[in-house]
Amino acid sequence: MKSPWHPTYTLTPTTASALMEIESARTALEHTPLPLAIQEELRHRARIRSTHYSTRIEGNRQVRDTAPGPWGKLYGA
Repeated sequence: MKSPWHPTYTLTPTTASALMEIESARTALEHTPLPLAIQEELRHRARIRSTHYSTRIEGNRQVRDTAPGPWGKLYGA
């Protein structure tokens, strides 16, 4: 049986406070609805990236910035 894990760090009050602040911000963001237009844009970008990396796995070595289509809009080209 493995021995229990013993962390090699100490959790200081400053670190604990920062972690609680991060968790509070994360919770607030989870409960903040995004406008429909932003949701659609994020879905669109995710679909483009997914397609790009899928074709890259298949051997397409075209760089995003030189690819035709919506990449220019996405990356300001």
